[in-house]
Amino acid sequence: MMKNNIKIADAVGRRTLIIGCGGSGKSYLADRLGEATGIPVVHLDRLYWLPEWTPRTREEFDSLLQKEYKRESFIMDGNFMRTLPDRLSESDAVIWLDFPTISCIFGVLSRVIKNHGRVRGDMGDGCRERFSPDFMKWIANFRKNTRPKIESLLSNAQNHGVKVTVLHRRGDVNAMLKG
Repeated sequence: MMKNNIKIADAVGRRTLIIGCGGSGKSYLADRLGEATGIPVVHLDRLYWLPEWTPRTREEFDSLLQKEYKRESFIMDGNFMRTLPDRLSESDAVIWLDFPTISCIFGVLSRVIKNHGRVRGDMGDGCRERFSPDFMKWIANFRKNTRPKIESLLSNAQNHGVKVTVLHRRGDVNAMLKG
């Protein structure tokens, strides 16, 4: 897996996934890479969430995701572990924001303070920013519960030709964006 001091052209492919724990800055990075490359950005949270934090059915979400795969190119941010194997098979590059838990918690708390009560552009309509104890618990357990699954899936994807870039801190993201 590639690390640190990566240029955008080295990390982004025609069809790029951005994954990582909540609060790591996936949507921020996706938007900046979309601006830099002109590649359309797909925020999975916008596809999944209906107003007032109502989730779409599995069938609806999968159908919307299938439509996105028909694009010639995309930068797609979000986890949704159930769909990650399919998304990896539809992609040629992955940027994994593999940040420490405390950094992700800080990211979420900062986002909640900054955007509380507002709807962010990367979210479904009517999904106002709020503090969620359940989401914070998920973040606290991400490295133990989810990270090993991601490692395994990315190792397999690399064996099938998917380019994987791992960034370990926000400074790595900023350096890539400046480079």
